[in-house]
Amino acid sequence: MDNNYDNNLVSELDRHIVEFAQLLRTVGLKISPSEISDATEGLTLIGLVDREKVEAVLQATLVKNVQHISAFKEAFRAYFASLEQKEAWQKEVAQKTSQWNEKIENTYQDLRFQDNELDISEEQRAVYASLPEKDKQRLRDFLEKSSNGTRSGVPVDHSYQPMVERVLRGSLEYWRKKLNEDDPILSPGSTDGVLSEVERALRDREVEVISRDLKKISPEEWPEVIRLIRRLSQRLASQVTRRYRAARRRGGLDMRSTLRKNLRYGGVLVDRSYRSRRKGRPRIVLLCDISGS
Repeated sequence: MDNNYDNNLVSELDRHIVEFAQLLRTVGLKISPSEISDATEGLTLIGLVDREKVEAVLQATLVKNVQHISAFKEAFRAYFASLEQKEAWQKEVAQKTSQWNEKIENTYQDLRFQDNELDISEEQRAVYASLPEKDKQRLRDFLEKSSNGTRSGVPVDHSYQPMVERVLRGSLEYWRKKLNEDDPILSPGSTDGVLSEVERALRDREVEVISRDLKKISPEEWPEVIRLIRRLSQRLASQVTRRYRAARRRGGLDMRSTLRKNLRYGGVLVDRSYRSRRKGRPRIVLLCDISGS
């Protein structure tokens, strides 16, 4: 009887550690099977009575990089929260998911040309659903004017729909990049309440750390600050310039290079050259004033 109870206890412990490790992987940590085994062995030795000791053992066995400590702590807080708290998070996620699905459904009514559904991707619909209402209205006004427009006094017909779709896709692509730089696309994200709470907490923490006075950042937080700076610098690492470079069947046709290459064929366009926008690193000077004056 006691052996069965102990086996069930160990099996339940294994399940929770594997689930917790999977949560850590989802938020960016790399966890190996051997580290999961070490965590299980450590908790078997110390027991599960003292929450602080459990957290210390899991951190010691599962976290290899100091930059991941904050993510670990948020994951531990959420995963080992009370059942009532987890149910509240799950209910909140379900509500957000329902609201988001309703927004996506509305895009099928809003984004139409002469009452015909437009051919745009699900990602582009998500971008539209994330826009402020005033920007949505601008796009709806464009579609309405296009649907009721005329050309040389003749009302436009459905043959203009591909052109309208190209314009709309270009606008939504612009907004996609802008939303990625400023505010994220407002998708509810994970449908799991615990993971959703961890993601929310990490986003809030990043905003709080970035906006804090440099003098008030503790030494323990510097690894996290460095990680955030590196991530921001990756965004700035390349930008599209006005210069072009040769490309292989991507980008626009490079007419000058094409004509020059085909002179040996008497001007017959046998070989074509393409070009694409060149990416360059922006030159940035950062001035950090921490004097408080």
